[in-house]
Amino acid sequence: MNENTLYEKDKLRITYSLRPGKEEEIISRDKHELWIKKMGGEWNRYALQRGSLREFALAAEKKGLSLLNKLYSVNKVILYDLLKEEISSEKVEESFIKAYKKGNLEFEKYFSKKQKNL
Repeated sequence: MNENTLYEKDKLRITYSLRPGKEEEIISRDKHELWIKKMGGEWNRYALQRGSLREFALAAEKKGLSLLNKLYSVNKVILYDLLKEEISSEKVEESFIKAYKKGNLEFEKYFSKKQKNL
């Protein structure tokens, strides 16, 4: 996993917002992207609005249908792809929770490093 990736396991990846065609270049650390790997090995890429990662992580922590309902309300195609690729709701929940926690940890490290330099 590289520095632009917050979560990657099996068919799911969550990254910071990346420049199209140059996936190593981060555009924004406030926005994120969900990647779903298709059977042929290609990745479908979905842009997530600012704050969505937090919302999805909080919904995932509630368990049940909360996260799936939220995904459906944001983008029906994401939910369709998850079902089509047979990705369990537990794996989707895990991906958003772990990505959100890692993003927060990276921000805390960055912020504490800035504080030390003042």
